[in-house]
Amino acid sequence: MRLAAEGATDPWRRQNEFSQGQLDKVLALYHDGKRTEALRQLDRSMLLAKEEFGNSGNLYGKVWTEAQIRSGSADEEWGLDLFLRLLGATDRSAHETDHLIYGNICGKLRSVGRITDARELAARQQASLTRFARIDTVKRPYKDLGPLFSFLPDARRRDFPMRETDGDPDAKSGERLLDYPRMYAVNEGATAALDVGDWVRAAELYRWFADYATAYCKHSTPRTHEVTRHSLISYGNLAAICSWHGFPADAEASYGEFITLVSQDGYPVEDGVLSNAILSQLVIRIELGTLPENAVQIAEEAAETIEAFTYYGRPTKFASRIRVARIHHATGNRARAWEIINELAAKAKADVNPHYQMMILSPMIDFALD
Repeated sequence: MRLAAEGATDPWRRQNEFSQGQLDKVLALYHDGKRTEALRQLDRSMLLAKEEFGNSGNLYGKVWTEAQIRSGSADEEWGLDLFLRLLGATDRSAHETDHLIYGNICGKLRSVGRITDARELAARQQASLTRFARIDTVKRPYKDLGPLFSFLPDARRRDFPMRETDGDPDAKSGERLLDYPRMYAVNEGATAALDVGDWVRAAELYRWFADYATAYCKHSTPRTHEVTRHSLISYGNLAAICSWHGFPADAEASYGEFITLVSQDGYPVEDGVLSNAILSQLVIRIELGTLPENAVQIAEEAAETIEAFTYYGRPTKFASRIRVARIHHATGNRARAWEIINELAAKAKADVNPHYQMMILSPMIDFALD
């Protein structure tokens, strides 16, 4: 029986070893400074996988992980190249509906400062939602349930579709929540709106995703931690809209809503995500004058947890250190605040991605003027 069981795993093991060997070839070229050759090798490897196994799914998954949380996280341009190669090599029949890879590409584009390209890709996703899922994120012709914010009367809480039949009266699975990849695209549409200061559309779509995430995490099991991570993006950007309009108390309440929600027993949340919410809320409390006495300890511990969290990329981890510096500065330890900022500035100056130098400017200006 044991031999039979082992034999059953041999095809998978052989494919896995093949895929890892092919990826190692790609990475060897990349680490040797031969990026173009590495990408050509990846194309060849994908073809070889299809010839050998009938599909490239195993290699596809390994390259995705590499792009998302390994070498593609340390070098965002490389990660972008890998995701674009995956998009071209995908076995899926309808690229326009593959919102997850589009969302990852948009994230990489933003991390290297290519906001316009990210918005163009997000627009394609919104068109796909309208065409294939009958979900309209542009006109948003859904029942008005009242205002989202007192300071932004045009932004409305709407009766957005949550289940398959809400957007498609011909659908037969009325009890099934909308597929998460579609809602991932909704969140991306919100970010594209935020990029250009379309507060109303951004706020409405972020609220839609936040409400969907709550329903999803209560009634579904796959990808719940991922959905919670993206839910924090929604709550965080709703908080940002409040702050930018001069309502920090509303911003703090947005993070508070998320923290209360995920603190419920059994709610799927990773420590890094909860720490990110707590640290972000602390920074808002600087303006409110309500920092707790142990704010520095909370901030430092939160940043350490974020740093160790696999699924946060460099932008989030870099931003968390900036937030720690802000907490030190607000609590009177300005020397330590500048020490952190100077360390980050030195790293940003030597970084392959110049976008990090832009991130460090705001705290440097704030500290210098205070």
